[in-house]
Amino acid sequence: MMKQIQQKYSKSKLEYNKLDIIPFKILKEVNDNYYTIIQPEKIRRNLSWRTEPIIEQKILFDLNELCLLSKIHIYDANVMKLDLEIAKDIEGPFIKIQQEMEIVSGKVRILKIGSLPCRYFRIKIKKGCPIMDFKKIECYGLLINEIKNKYDEETLDILFYNTYDIIYSN
Repeated sequence: MMKQIQQKYSKSKLEYNKLDIIPFKILKEVNDNYYTIIQPEKIRRNLSWRTEPIIEQKILFDLNELCLLSKIHIYDANVMKLDLEIAKDIEGPFIKIQQEMEIVSGKVRILKIGSLPCRYFRIKIKKGCPIMDFKKIECYGLLINEIKNKYDEETLDILFYNTYDIIYSN
């Protein structure tokens, strides 16, 4: 029984059945490289991170193609509050998925998205410490081409296109 549990988890990183790790690249990072103070009245690291104003960190991620994004893992993060938004293209519109989510220091925080179609997602650090190491972020989901290869057209409509139309229709 113990070996089965150990095989399911590799190097303390969670694995999900039928979900792929989706590679990403960082397109844009605004402000706050290495805790830089741009405005003296706004600080980044402090003990009262829940109330003090800070310099907002915005990071735009590109998943390289449309996919169903299910989960984002942030490993060994410092204490922070963040917003999470998704979009089908770089011009937007960006749809807010999570708002004012608290991340606890030293733990794996799993942002559950619910398998929503997107190509881009943006993380806005509203309070607390910025994300300094993007290698500690993993995205899980299904690429649209993989869905096309694995499932029939009706399933593709249910999984992807119907949700896509609901989210991104004007």
